[in-house]
Amino acid sequence: MHLHCHSWFSLRYGLMQPRELLAEAQQAGITTLALTDINNTSAHWDFIKLAPEYGIRPVAGVDFRNKGTDDGLPLYIGLAQSQEGYARLCTHLNNHLNAHQPFSVGAPSIQKITFICPWERWKLRLEESTNTQPEGMEWIGVRPWEQSALRLLANDAVLKHRIPWNRLIALHTFTFRHKRDWNCHRILRAVDRNELLSKLPKNATGNAYDRVLSPSNFHQAFAEFPEWVKRSEMLLKACTVHLPNPKNGRFHNVIQFLE
Repeated sequence: MHLHCHSWFSLRYGLMQPRELLAEAQQAGITTLALTDINNTSAHWDFIKLAPEYGIRPVAGVDFRNKGTDDGLPLYIGLAQSQEGYARLCTHLNNHLNAHQPFSVGAPSIQKITFICPWERWKLRLEESTNTQPEGMEWIGVRPWEQSALRLLANDAVLKHRIPWNRLIALHTFTFRHKRDWNCHRILRAVDRNELLSKLPKNATGNAYDRVLSPSNFHQAFAEFPEWVKRSEMLLKACTVHLPNPKNGRFHNVIQFLE
C-alpha cells in the first residue's frame, strides 16, 4: 500500500539505505513496497535484489520534482508496470535531466507507467482549469490528513461534481524512521537550499509523520475512505519489475534489459 518511499539516494532528502528501508517495512508487516526516489533510480537494483530477503515484492518508481521549486511535494510519482514501463520511466527521467529541461506540472501520458498526482498539486486545477479529469493512467493521491478537505468538498454543491472521486487513492509517504531522522532531513534540506536551518520554510521539508505504517494502521488512517486503499493495493498489484540475468553478467544496453 506504500506507493511513495525514499532512500538516501533521494539526495539531501532521504536517509535510509535500501536495506534499512526494507528492514523497517518488514518489521511493520509490509509485503509490497514501491521505491520512488527523487529524480533518481540508483537504488533500484539493490532494492529489487534485496527485497526477497525481507519477504517484500518490490515496485520501482520515481518521484519527479523540479529543483528550485521544491515545496516538499512531488509534481507527480511514476510507477513502472513492467520491464518496458521501467525503461520508459528511465527514458522520461533522463531526457529531462540531460537536457536540463524542467518537468511539466502535470503528469505525461506514457504507456506501461502509472502516474500519481498529489492532491495538493491536483486541487490547483479546481481553481485554474475547467478540465479537472485525470488523463491516461493518472491517479490522485490523498494523504491521511487531507481527508478532511475532501469531506468538506463532498458537501460543496458545485465543486463536488468536479472531483473525479473514482480516481482518488490512499497515498502515504515513507521517508523517516523516527524524529531523529526528520531532524537530519531538515539539516539536509537547509544545506541543499543554502539556507540557515532557522530560516528553512516548513513546506521545504517532508512531513515528520512520513513514517512506515503497518497494514492495520494504514487501513485505520483511511477508515473513512476504504475504497481509496483498495485502489492503492490494485495499483501496486499491477506493477512488477525483476532483475534479468544478462549473458555476460552486466547490462550493456536497453535491449538486453528488456529481453
